[in-house]
This record gives sequence, C-alpha cells and structure tokens, in this order.
Amino acid sequence: VAMQPLFYAFPNDDATRDIVDEYMFGHAFLVAPFVAPANRRHVYLPAGTWFNYYNLETVQGGRTIQVDMPLDKIPVYIKANSIYVTGSVLAGNSKNWQKFDKKIAIHAFPGQVGENASFDFVDSFDNDQEKLIQLSRATDQLVLQSDTLALGGDIIVKIDKPTKVVLNDRKTSFKYDKANGTIRLQFPANEKLRLVIQ
Repeated sequence: VAMQPLFYAFPNDDATRDIVDEYMFGHAFLVAPFVAPANRRHVYLPAGTWFNYYNLETVQGGRTIQVDMPLDKIPVYIKANSIYVTGSVLAGNSKNWQKFDKKIAIHAFPGQVGENASFDFVDSFDNDQEKLIQLSRATDQLVLQSDTLALGGDIIVKIDKPTKVVLNDRKTSFKYDKANGTIRLQFPANEKLRLVIQ
C-alpha cells in the first residue's frame, strides 16, 4: 500500500499543491494527522464523495472542513468508489498467530453510476496469489465480484437498503445497519464471488 501526497493523487486539483499535512494511504484513505497539540484541525477533501472512517458519515469534497476528534484518533476519510480488505490478510508463522479466527472482510464504497473500482488482494492463504476484487455500479444494480479467495468472511457495502441481494446466483440474507447505511452478509471460502445488489 502506497502513501502519497494529495497532489500526487489529485494532480488536477490546485488546492492540493501546498498541503503537506495530509496524505493518501492507498487508493481508499485520506489521512489527516494532528500535527499540533489540539483536537481540532482543518481537513481539505478533494472533489467527490467521502466517508468518515469512524461513523461512515457522508461528506462532500471540494472544500475544507473543520474536524473535532479525540487525540487518540486520527482523522481518516474513505473515498467513494473504493474497496479495501481487513481481517486475516497475513498467514503468520507462529502457533499463537494461527489461533486467531481466520476470516476477512471486504469493504465496498460504491461511486456514481458508471464508475468502477478494483482492488488487488494478495491472498497469503493461497501462496500469495493476487486476486482481483471489482466493483461496478449501473443504474439499477451494484455488482461486486472476486476471484476465488482462500478465506471466507463478510462483505460490507455502503448503500441504501436494497430490495434484493443475490450472491453466486442465490438470493441471500443480509443485515442492514440503518445508523451507518451499510449492508453486511457472509461469503464462503474457495468460491468465486459475484454479488448483485438491487
């Protein structure tokens, strides 16, 4: 995962040229650490839709916002039209490490209609093979698909409550969290994934 100054990630946004206290971490995360002993700072968000990492509140970019946050947290915003993976992303090499529950979570934050996102996941439980996870949004549906993953787990999607969710051609149940506007469902290991949300 690469760290890069905002201007490298958004070269057409002149407002990012002189910002030295924010950076992109990979494609998904804008990080704005506190650089002074205060729990308030201004954060510039480039144009587009962003989500507060901690509560998934939607924030429109192209402007500077004021952020108040405890000093034990760092302001982080997730860019719309992005994917990231958490959980057991490393196989580990000790007995203690192997005791952890082995599962992953795929987090998807769709963009606008017609936008696509992809994520190259290195599957450490499958000889470090690269697996492609893709997200696309059409007018009437959202599609998330993935190569076969060695571990199962959860898919979490930031989306309004859907009417129908189909995983690998089977209608599936899901949990909807109204507070942060996400759905969550489980997916199996060792199967290609195709999730269709309508």
